[in-house]
Amino acid sequence: MQASQHTPSNGAIYGVRMPISQRWMHWTAVAEPFNLYGATAWKSMSQKIRPVRFCSGKGGPPQVFEREIMQIPSEEECYRLIYEIRMMEHIAAHSVRVCQVALLLTDHLNASGYDLNRDLIRASALLHDITKTRSFETGENHALTGCQFLSGLGYAEVGDIVRQHVRLDVYGASEIPAEAEIVNYADKRVLHDQVASLQQRLAYIMEKYGTRAEYHERIRYTWQKTGELEKKLFSMLPFSPQDVAGLISPQAFSACLSAYRAVCDGKSANRHNPSFCKTPKT
Repeated sequence: MQASQHTPSNGAIYGVRMPISQRWMHWTAVAEPFNLYGATAWKSMSQKIRPVRFCSGKGGPPQVFEREIMQIPSEEECYRLIYEIRMMEHIAAHSVRVCQVALLLTDHLNASGYDLNRDLIRASALLHDITKTRSFETGENHALTGCQFLSGLGYAEVGDIVRQHVRLDVYGASEIPAEAEIVNYADKRVLHDQVASLQQRLAYIMEKYGTRAEYHERIRYTWQKTGELEKKLFSMLPFSPQDVAGLISPQAFSACLSAYRAVCDGKSANRHNPSFCKTPKT
């Protein structure tokens, strides 16, 4: 059940969807006004609130604003979804590794003053290939159907990032890193269940999918843009792309897989370990 509530205009909280880097921007502190859909709204900073509807009112603040709590599955819920959809074991292992890379980047970026939604990134990374196993039989676009599947469960924001894990809607829309960019890049850095360079991943993708001319050009374009994204992200990070593999310990990866298998066995995997995927200290 999604919770919603009305916030009076003097309540100082307005959630506004900003079309920046294809992600929700959520704000709380009153700042300069800007026009949106013909109404004046105020910037605020709340991570887990998204708008349901905007109220009319040109030239002044809306009198009533309805907001809705963003729905993000927990780690255990993500593992349960992976199990229930019968994801192949090697794809589950790949998803766990992508999650570790994504959280490594997220934690360091947030430590540098950015405001990425860690829970949203974690869930999106774990679930980015949620419909890939069945796509081998159906031929479906697993990025699109993964989005549809998760949105149908109430995880619209997670679904939107999953939809963009192969190719972003917009590249370089903002200098500020976005959640979709983190998950998209992390996926490009994992070959099977191992951290790889963009060049290694590209060689694999070209061998497997680049036989047709139209796919070849599309893949080349995507990797060119991913290279630009890599430069952008690592200009903000205290380590290089080559350091990523060494910053994720084998023990942490094994712990995540054990937590996943515990959920598969019907156990309460988080009873003694509330965080399955932790970023190791550097």
